[in-house]
Amino acid sequence: MIEQSPWNVECLRRSDGTFLVFHSGMRRDVRTLKHLLFGWHAPSFYGTMLPVEGEGRIEGIVVTAAEMLEVIAMTPHVGWTELKSGDSFRILSETAKLYMALLQEGRYEPSYDKWKAGTFGWELLLSESEQKQQRELLHQAQQIEHPELVHWFDVLMTELLTDNQERDSLRAAALRARPELEELRIPLQSSQWTGEQDWLEMIGWTRDETPFRVVLRIDEPEQERMPWALRILLQDKMDPNALIGCVLSEYRIDGEIRSQVKAAAGDFPEEWKPFLQERLIRDIGKVLQIAPWLEDSGVSRKLLLEQPERTSMHETETGLKTKQEDQEDTENRSLRLKTKLSEEDAWRFLAEGSLQLAEAGFRVIVPAWWQRVRQMRTRLKARVPSSAGSFSASAMGLNQMIQFDWRLAVGDVNLSEAEFRQLIEQDRRLVQLHGQWIQLNPDDVKEIRRLMKQVDGGGMTFGEVLEHHMAMERKRLEEGLLDEDVERDNSLQLELELNEQLQHWLGMLQHHESIPPSELPVGLQGTLRKYQADGYSWLMFLRQFGLGACLADDMGLGKTIQWIAYVLRVKEIEPASGASLLICPTSLIGNWQRELERFAPDVRVYLHYGADRIRDEQFAEEIRMADVVITTYTLALMDRELLWPIMWNSLCLDEAQNIKNPYAKQSAAIRKLRAKHRIALTGTPMENHLTELWSIFDFVNPGYLGTLAQFRRTYVNPIERGRDAEWTKLVQRLVQPFLLRRLKRDPEIQLDLPDKNESKVYVPLTAEQASVYEQTLQTLFDDLDRLDPMERRGRVLTALTKLKQVCNHPSLVLRDRVSGRDSARSGKLTRLLEMLDELQSTGERSLIFTQYAETGKLLQEVLERNMKETVPFLHGSVPKAERDRMVQRFQDESLPAEERPRIFILSLKAGGTGLNLTAANHVFHYDRWWNPAVENQASDRAYRIGQTRNVQVYKLIALGTLEERIDDMIEQKQTLNEQVIGGGEKWITELSPTELRELFALRRHVME
Repeated sequence: MIEQSPWNVECLRRSDGTFLVFHSGMRRDVRTLKHLLFGWHAPSFYGTMLPVEGEGRIEGIVVTAAEMLEVIAMTPHVGWTELKSGDSFRILSETAKLYMALLQEGRYEPSYDKWKAGTFGWELLLSESEQKQQRELLHQAQQIEHPELVHWFDVLMTELLTDNQERDSLRAAALRARPELEELRIPLQSSQWTGEQDWLEMIGWTRDETPFRVVLRIDEPEQERMPWALRILLQDKMDPNALIGCVLSEYRIDGEIRSQVKAAAGDFPEEWKPFLQERLIRDIGKVLQIAPWLEDSGVSRKLLLEQPERTSMHETETGLKTKQEDQEDTENRSLRLKTKLSEEDAWRFLAEGSLQLAEAGFRVIVPAWWQRVRQMRTRLKARVPSSAGSFSASAMGLNQMIQFDWRLAVGDVNLSEAEFRQLIEQDRRLVQLHGQWIQLNPDDVKEIRRLMKQVDGGGMTFGEVLEHHMAMERKRLEEGLLDEDVERDNSLQLELELNEQLQHWLGMLQHHESIPPSELPVGLQGTLRKYQADGYSWLMFLRQFGLGACLADDMGLGKTIQWIAYVLRVKEIEPASGASLLICPTSLIGNWQRELERFAPDVRVYLHYGADRIRDEQFAEEIRMADVVITTYTLALMDRELLWPIMWNSLCLDEAQNIKNPYAKQSAAIRKLRAKHRIALTGTPMENHLTELWSIFDFVNPGYLGTLAQFRRTYVNPIERGRDAEWTKLVQRLVQPFLLRRLKRDPEIQLDLPDKNESKVYVPLTAEQASVYEQTLQTLFDDLDRLDPMERRGRVLTALTKLKQVCNHPSLVLRDRVSGRDSARSGKLTRLLEMLDELQSTGERSLIFTQYAETGKLLQEVLERNMKETVPFLHGSVPKAERDRMVQRFQDESLPAEERPRIFILSLKAGGTGLNLTAANHVFHYDRWWNPAVENQASDRAYRIGQTRNVQVYKLIALGTLEERIDDMIEQKQTLNEQVIGGGEKWITELSPTELRELFALRRHVME
């Protein structure tokens, strides 16, 4: 019989202060080690609640400092015969026993030196033998390269003082020895002006027996430009309302300067007098250390603490002083602290010194109005005079210069430019105007001068005015929603006061319906509907100001013809403005070519696509005569060096959600393209997350919504996490001027489209599907909790894909051959065939969408075999020419019925956008993308202008599976999209194992 060796227990200290306890021998289940070490430990539920984590290749138990002390120093007599301490665990054990003795006996005190260095820690009061023991333990720890195993008392005390409920026994032991721990106040930051004794009193470790405290009070002058008074008061600790003014004076005796404390009126209480001299001199010295500019330079720096003798008051080294000399001394008894302050010193005391003194523990009394004045924001206002901006719409341009009249506002007080310049020439700090005090911060004055000089150099362009106005509007709206506890940006801001005409133009920008109609282009071969003409006029209006536009009309409302009308009109009024660049998905190139040829046959189109495309300097010459250059998102990245140097007349992104990932190289390359005007066309400006909206808007109007980090912090967190309605409305207001979205259901659209009906088709799994589903789950959860975060996410995503494929057909996971009879293996496929059979006799056509190429190929093979007809499948690998042929053949009503496919299978990614497939009026979502916006986009390939029949949309859902559970969540996700716009799966990887089991588990009762 082979005997198993004992557990060899080791430990290491982690960067967060916790310990990792592990077994260093042969591989064993670390969970068993938990119960061997902590089988008696009730706070951790006998080891059960202690987490198990990995550190590099080591897996161990995560233990806090307090738990480590308990398991080692407070362990009852339990036989650990199966455990053997390694060097690291032995060193830690000896240190823990030492710490336990110190804790129970109270032999430690706060470390002033550590606090001055920036941390709060403790000094251990060790005996000589304990010091020797600690040095030896440290030497041993250094030999195994883990000196941190000896120094962890600070972490232990932090846990005891903050984690009260979990550490009752240890905390009780500490309080018995050191009751002052109960009232300990740990300061948040160090102060360079606090001595050790003051510091110990401030944190509550020692008591200050002085019956009074020193208070400083500053009083404003009764008349303008008179000195400010700085007074010293003593406050009774037992009665805060009892304040006695005092005078700390100096006198000369025996050739030396000595000090004396007197009450300004009456006398001090008798119990105060033993403390007066020492306390006042100490505190005044501290005040001068904090604010040396408060020292009265006309007084000697030498202070003596001895009490003067009355018989010596009028003596000098040579005899009696004259009355004149005595009078001079009396008048010069202000000591070292100024009692009369200039305006500059008074402002410095209020703005800087009072805060520093309060931080050091002093009580400072300032005028009641100061808090209000301190919070007043200095605002520089630039007013556009009525004469500026009085020009016609045709003359309006971004580069037109605008001049300003200056005004300065501090709180409710407004200063003209002349008044402001007079005050800064006088170097004023605190001014009383119209019965109100205001401050002129020197830093603000410096920034005001800089801004005025910058703008006075030639004014601002109209484009800069618009950009600044919108930025200020955004900031104002944001600050209106900030909590009181959130720090606001109080930096100096330039505020623009626009005249009536400029305000009118901005009003049109924010209210689309007030935009005047633009003249329609002569060359347009087609008629714009009313809402399409409005959209075209909106694009032309924004172009006047160089402001980008996001045309986000619902699928099928004709974004294409609105942009074509825009291009034609720009060509007519700016004939030499150069080519516009259109970037679209590969699958839509043919569609754009046909639409341009149909509606604008005079527009010269250049296609930059294909293996034989021009890739050198000849490209610029080739496009010189073109009006529109069409290329793809992929080529915009690959040929970026070719496209970047050109200043495009306009830059349009069709299906602009292709740049929704702001970190993608493709998105970055497109942002660098130069253009006079930027337009984004998309039916889904936001699919899953608000950052996608930011990405598109940062292309349209760079910088308008701030940086991505700012946008995430300001909007994403409160909206996506808390569904905050007010922040949602704010985003709506910010994007509204540059986003135009109309829906098919809007009353003013009046499309007279037929109905679109959506229904969910629930299908059961076959026995084979259920078995494979369960096997996939078992593989997922076998060792999921042992994986690191990256491996865990990868495992969950792989399992997620397999589970969805199992719901489609088990052969997609088993990789076996599909025969004609294999439709019975899948509940979904069986139901799909039944529904298509029902439609066969009606002659109606159907679209089938799937997100997997393998599923599409399987469906194509099975349907062709069962339906006895050709079934096309459009996916990402189909060449452009073949894609165009597929779409044309499906749509061409001139072909005989038997030559037109009745069923069209499409990859959701390749065929879900841009295509016009109104020949179909039945849409099947064979598997779910779990994104309402993307699914609606795909459905609208059939439900769009030109559709004359009711459209039926079917969403197939496998009963009892994750498909059914997630379907319930889709509606919640859609709510956010509709709130912000007016219209993924990554989150699943962040769920806990328990949540994953609940989401993925196969519902037995459904199967039964």
